[in-house]
Amino acid sequence: MKLNKNISGLFCDTLYIFNNDNDTSLIVTAEITEPLIAIIPDTIDFGILEMCSEIDSLPFIIKNPGNGDLIVNNVAGLSPPFSINYSTPDTICPISDSSQIFVKIDKNIAGLYCDTLLIYNNANDTTLVIIAHITEPPDPIINYITDVPYDQGREVVINWFKSPLDDPAYKVITGYSIWRKQDWAKDPWEYIGFTIAHYFDEYAFIAPTISDSTEGNIPYYTFIVSAETTDPFLFYDSEPDSGYSVDNIAPNSVKNIGLSFNGGDDLQMQWSEVLYGTYNGNLYPELNGIWYKIYGSEDFDFECNASTLITTTQDITYIYNIIDKEKMFFKVITSDQP
Repeated sequence: MKLNKNISGLFCDTLYIFNNDNDTSLIVTAEITEPLIAIIPDTIDFGILEMCSEIDSLPFIIKNPGNGDLIVNNVAGLSPPFSINYSTPDTICPISDSSQIFVKIDKNIAGLYCDTLLIYNNANDTTLVIIAHITEPPDPIINYITDVPYDQGREVVINWFKSPLDDPAYKVITGYSIWRKQDWAKDPWEYIGFTIAHYFDEYAFIAPTISDSTEGNIPYYTFIVSAETTDPFLFYDSEPDSGYSVDNIAPNSVKNIGLSFNGGDDLQMQWSEVLYGTYNGNLYPELNGIWYKIYGSEDFDFECNASTLITTTQDITYIYNIIDKEKMFFKVITSDQP
């Protein structure tokens, strides 16, 4: 007696045996089982992940909805950054049972990935699609902070590389806010400006400082750039970076210098107030104030140095007492530093 097992089910039949003695019969029964395989879900999507050294994992379930034991012989086919925790021997899923397997992803290389997991079994070889998008860290990166050239100071240029999410593929970043650190304040970060995102690779912003560098002091100012989204509670800050500003334009020379005796031995000097510096023929207001350095000597052609310096003032007049002094020649030099 033969049994064709290509159809599953519960079978019962009667074999009749006719003979010259006594007709009889034989009852024949059989149950042919059939394993089935279901993959839940049919696709694993890790979504958008930030590149880092950590490893994430997501599970999928192999389920047997059939009426026979399901034998998974092998699970293979993945390449980095994906891997699985499956290893031989065979995984047996009894009737109506299931088995859980985890797919791991190594997030140390940015890129868009799609792979197919092959699941070999005694029911029907099947596949599972796995996709992921690993992005570089979403924070913008400050490239440099430098002085604005040929100006009256109090400004620096901040240049930064965009957030990787500032891209038409994501449409996440709406703009960049710029913040300056105030070391003396209780809440040290001060908002100073904003620029709209435009899918550029680099951006720049002219940011104000509070003071400029001098010969004796270089005041560094610290900034961060924050990539903003439509969610006010979701933003990505750059690492802080620092820079300083320089007053690059010297003030104009004094004009209309006059000397007169102010009674007795007092010599009064006076001149017109200097308010501007000149660059390429254009006038620029002085932002840092003006100091007038007065030099004197008995020689007509003398050098202005520490030995000939009489005083420094911010007034446009000065009284000089000439008793017992041999200085007969004077120079007034303007400066934007004390």
